[in-house]
Amino acid sequence: MKKVLIIPDVHGRDYWKSHVEESVDAIVFLGDLFDSFTIDRKTQIKNFEDIISFKKTYSDKVTLLYGNHDLHYLKDAPTRGSGWTADFAPVANVLMEDNKHLFKPLHQIGKTLFSHAGISEDWLFANSYTIQNVLEKFEIEENLEELVNILFNSSYADILFQIGRLRGGSCAVGGPFWADAREYNETNILSGYDQYVGHTSGKNNPSSKIIRNKNENGSIVFCDCWDFKNIKQIVEVRDEF
Repeated sequence: MKKVLIIPDVHGRDYWKSHVEESVDAIVFLGDLFDSFTIDRKTQIKNFEDIISFKKTYSDKVTLLYGNHDLHYLKDAPTRGSGWTADFAPVANVLMEDNKHLFKPLHQIGKTLFSHAGISEDWLFANSYTIQNVLEKFEIEENLEELVNILFNSSYADILFQIGRLRGGSCAVGGPFWADAREYNETNILSGYDQYVGHTSGKNNPSSKIIRNKNENGSIVFCDCWDFKNIKQIVEVRDEF
């Protein structure tokens, strides 16, 4: 078993600093390090640089995941969401491009998945033809991290950046960077996996929200609430399939 500290959407805040000394085996940042409507940009940049330094110091222990608010500052940004501004983009672009080798789109430990917004059965079904081709071409088995990483670095990457209608997009459901919590229900939770995601704010919820599929063999936990509710998200996960 591995004990994992989950740090959801930071958005320029430094609350993470008081928790990373926890005695855990791994620390996973769920993305969205940039874009705050209340924190000045100089402070956001400093916080981003501190996270990068922390990652470099504990490279084997710390995982940084992309969020949609990080992706839109890459040089060839797939989408631009709220919070993106033309005057801040040149600075954030340099920071992201210089450090993108430290980020990944999805992290997997055994049958547990960590991503910014999660993977639903509906999204897999909507893109089944493309995904099946990639699975067969690269002979991938039981490893969604490898699948998503290949997609992310290929000409098929667009399916990862799909935006559902609940987030202002044109797709039926969102992909791993944009899926809204309201898109999930007991019929489309990914079977066989437990997922931990951020992206959808839980500010008005009393605790982190969990949905299980109807067969009780899959779940998703929405973690973007604990920094202001003081509900720390530390989970124990099996590191084998």
